[in-house]
Amino acid sequence: MAKRIKQNQAFMPRRLLRSAVYRFLTLVLSVVLLSVAVAAIPGGMGVIAQQPATTSQDAKRAAATLAFSEGEQLMKQNTAASRRHAIEKFVEALAVFRSVSSHASVATTLYNIGGVYSDLGENQLALNYLNQALPLSRAVGNKTEEALTLSTIGKVYSDLGENKLALDYYNQALPLSRAVGDKIGEARTLNNIGAAYYASGAKQKALDYYNQALPLSQAVGDKTGSAATGDKAGEAAILSNIGAVYAALGEKKKGIDYLNQALPLARGVGASEFEASTLNNIASLQSERGTLQLALAQIKVRTDARLYQNPNTAILPPDFNVYTIGNSVVNSYFPGTEKKTLPTVNEFIGAPGCYVACYSHSQKNSVYSVGGDIYVMGQVRVPGKYQNRICLPRGEERKDISAEPKFKELCARTLPNACTGNSCWTGGDTGGWFAIP
Repeated sequence: MAKRIKQNQAFMPRRLLRSAVYRFLTLVLSVVLLSVAVAAIPGGMGVIAQQPATTSQDAKRAAATLAFSEGEQLMKQNTAASRRHAIEKFVEALAVFRSVSSHASVATTLYNIGGVYSDLGENQLALNYLNQALPLSRAVGNKTEEALTLSTIGKVYSDLGENKLALDYYNQALPLSRAVGDKIGEARTLNNIGAAYYASGAKQKALDYYNQALPLSQAVGDKTGSAATGDKAGEAAILSNIGAVYAALGEKKKGIDYLNQALPLARGVGASEFEASTLNNIASLQSERGTLQLALAQIKVRTDARLYQNPNTAILPPDFNVYTIGNSVVNSYFPGTEKKTLPTVNEFIGAPGCYVACYSHSQKNSVYSVGGDIYVMGQVRVPGKYQNRICLPRGEERKDISAEPKFKELCARTLPNACTGNSCWTGGDTGGWFAIP
């Protein structure tokens, strides 16, 4: 029976259960829906300054444009926290643009807020802002932004599983992207149409749209400089999706070939979560072909070197994402999992170092349950080394760190909202994050 493959979207401790991870790899592949770019204020300050205004109004517009630019810069940091700070900046700009009746800038700012909420998975908020942006984009005659807004609304409906509605919006966006010559927008909308058809079970139709999207994405990457990076991310997603379709059609070798083309592109643009997802897909297909050990070896060798080559020198991000289902946790997304942010405190940044997990019997402020009335609250990096998958803090190699007061105090100090009154204890089984068996 063919395995269900999940199309990638935009471009994804109790013990990290290795057996659970491997089981999931044999059940699910992932595919990608592509987000569209953050929009810039139409014409920048030049357009804004052309409007009749008092000196006070000009000063307001300048302050709003600065807040908007700060929001754009925060978006480039590509973390959940930076996205929320970006929303704050865009909302600040929005109020001023509205007060001076800068309609084009209002439309752009509403679109960006909606897009950020979509990236955060807050779909109803995303639709609220995008549906405000759409009529304004039409009113000011900005066809490029109208297409972006329509496509982003389509992506939100895809995320909600409303594929028919998604296709309605994608099919409105596509001719607009073509009319204004936005090749990247056209390629990404074609990709997302393919993803919607795939999710609806129309695999051959999905493949047709992916094959239309791929040469457009490749052509833009060949001709542009800074735009090539964005296109390479899109090209990687499209190649991965083509591989997923071939796998679903029973042509697993061909599927792996396309996934192997996608992998270096994802790695090249630093899309580590997408890279991990692609590796999982390859592993799943290879396990079905009777080469599971090879697949697992490839994951260990080829996953993002910043995290996996040497766990004793690796530094995880403070908003480290994990994916839970029941009492199990895995490294990357597959359907049915829930994305969680595991608070990660890099108390020690030298080498060698490793992570201890903080546990509690209190569900309040926890990230996920590991069963038995035990909850994970976060993790802290300390001096020490991994022995197999267990973090052994320096000087504590022969001790039970769960009973040590100093580690209770460590959790209370570094995770004060979750580990009040020394209520937490520690454990060292965190090596699964680094693919340690």
